[in-house]
Amino acid sequence: SYRLGVGDELMVSVLSQPTLSGMVKVRPDGAITTPGAGMVHAVGRTPEEVGEEIERKLGTLLRYPHVDLQVTNFGEQRIFVMG
Repeated sequence: SYRLGVGDELMVSVLSQPTLSGMVKVRPDGAITTPGAGMVHAVGRTPEEVGEEIERKLGTLLRYPHVDLQVTNFGEQRIFVMG
């Protein structure tokens, strides 16, 4: 499964909550910030793992939060070839 990296752009969709939904970008410190959930560490984690953490954090605001996280643009992909 794909692991998030710095520069990846994500669409965070919270069911029936457009004010908590929107585009976010993975910052150089490896985190994203979303409305309602605040800062979430994203680098090296799958979109599903990050979505689940956002759902847990939104659980303090919403009764049954449902978050859909999609990668819309991939950040910098580096490949090193030694030899």
